[in-house]
Amino acid sequence: ISKVARNKTMSSEKKVNIPANEVYVKSGHDHVRIVIDEISYIQSDTDYTEVHLAKSKILTSESLRNWLEILPDDHFVRVHKSYIVNTSHIRKVSGNELHLKQDVIIPIGRAFKETFIERFIK
Repeated sequence: ISKVARNKTMSSEKKVNIPANEVYVKSGHDHVRIVIDEISYIQSDTDYTEVHLAKSKILTSESLRNWLEILPDDHFVRVHKSYIVNTSHIRKVSGNELHLKQDVIIPIGRAFKETFIERFIK
């Protein structure tokens, strides 16, 4: 993400217009295009992060902090030290858990719960 970011110049000679709803990330030796709306959640696992899409997942070495800088904050929120969630993929909130449309349950960390509730549950 840090090397190839949304709407940035790819090289000093060529400008590439990347749509605002897409991001390119490095995964292994490849750069993979991700449509932002397709991201369900992002999970951190020590040295890398897993970007979970509707039907697949992509492994990157980017931190959750880098993801938060790139993703629109009106749709993505950090709910745990290891998770960022796309709020449009939340099916329900139950106690300290988020239930996503893909039948995935994400924990809500104590440090993040109050902010999440204030921003997204009205």
